[in-house]
Amino acid sequence: MGINGHQEKKKYGCVQIANPRGLTRERLPEMARNKTKRKCSVENCDRPHNARGLCNIHYRAAQKRGDFGTKCAVNGCDGFCVGKGLCEKHYKQERVAGNREKVNAYMREYLSGWRKENETKEQRSARSERHRRANLAKFADKERARRARKRSNGGSFTIQEWEELKEKYNGMCAYCGNNPGTTADHVIPVAKGGSSFIENILPACISCNSSKQDKLIDEWRKCNG
Repeated sequence: MGINGHQEKKKYGCVQIANPRGLTRERLPEMARNKTKRKCSVENCDRPHNARGLCNIHYRAAQKRGDFGTKCAVNGCDGFCVGKGLCEKHYKQERVAGNREKVNAYMREYLSGWRKENETKEQRSARSERHRRANLAKFADKERARRARKRSNGGSFTIQEWEELKEKYNGMCAYCGNNPGTTADHVIPVAKGGSSFIENILPACISCNSSKQDKLIDEWRKCNG
């Protein structure tokens, strides 16, 4: 049909618009531009609108599920359903909550790898110090709890035993061997029931002791490659 026909379609860019009765050619490009500005109604989706408030990907997913226009089941949420009756935001939250340990393990591994590649030793120390200063109360509670566990686990060592142990390792760190072993590290951490007898103590540099934290030696070496 002609320009005023119902069946004719004009293509402008990536958008096809049906040409309704009485519409002039001059207005068609303007309508095409306005349509491409509309975005998908799904949260954090910036893809262009396709139909029913959704982009092409979310429209097809909704078509497959058969829940067009279904709102999120969470009270007060106006987002569109993307799975299990929930919007994208609440669906992701439910998946994370159901796999908290896996998500935490993945994030620890990812951040550890990223920091090794993108942070220097000085930057890591500065970040740790900023975190400690911002959470002084939390660190104080953690230290009090550690001292209480240490008392309950029992054990102690004398200055002579400590000096003999350092001499055995030539005054160097028992883990890296590159720095002076100035701190006493628990081989089996206090948090895991380790005592403070000299048999459970090794001289460690500040860096290795801080890095090992409450891990066993094999576990710590595995985390550090």
